[in-house]
Amino acid sequence: SKFPNAHTGTGYAYVSKSDGTPGNNLSGLIQQAVDVPSDMESAEFSFWSNITTKEPNADNKAYDTLGIYFTDPAGKTTVVGILSNLDKDAGAGSQYYRQIKIFMTSQLSPYKGKRILVGFVGETDDSYETVFRVDDVKLMVKRLVDTVTINSLTANPTIVESGGVSQLETIATDSQGHTLIYNYTATGGSFDNPNIKTPKWTAPQNTSESDKVYTVTVVANDGRGNEGTKNVPITVRPVPPPPPPPPPKA
Repeated sequence: SKFPNAHTGTGYAYVSKSDGTPGNNLSGLIQQAVDVPSDMESAEFSFWSNITTKEPNADNKAYDTLGIYFTDPAGKTTVVGILSNLDKDAGAGSQYYRQIKIFMTSQLSPYKGKRILVGFVGETDDSYETVFRVDDVKLMVKRLVDTVTINSLTANPTIVESGGVSQLETIATDSQGHTLIYNYTATGGSFDNPNIKTPKWTAPQNTSESDKVYTVTVVANDGRGNEGTKNVPITVRPVPPPPPPPPPKA
């Protein structure tokens, strides 16, 4: 088999001749298109490598190399790591693989919401074959947690007469800058428009003999399943009693 030395599974990528044997004056690349999430917080590129070589490495020089790179949407290629014959392992096989991790948060941040290419390019010189094996390649992206925060919900005034009007205002933020949708409800009364930031609330008729407290609630959501909620109490005065009847005429 051409793939007798996988880290896991039955296959891997490696630099060799077409028949799977080591060779000199070889070059090749393998790459994959990746969509960088627009809400990326951090990124880590990792893979397992196994390198065997016949280079004596006596002069401590890199003659055969494996470059790790990404290409941005404009076609610019950036190398983020290089392995060589100097990074050789003790032998070939799953037990000799090493995991390589490359943090790429700063490199990929400019390309949030865009597609890039991530890949490897290998080259060997004209003597002393080196084999680069690559397996279990991952680009792990941590995404930002999207939150909706209601900073304040105010009512002006907070004490009204029966049938009176209170001006409401909500100040809310979304951590990702998404447009927020508002929905107001109350335990009584009515709104001129319950789906704007600053509706007016009209109090019901309080026919009791004492003040009544009504709760106004606002829910702000970003349309993506994230929301925040806040309440404000408004006191409604009772309906004034009717004036006393006029005194009887003499």
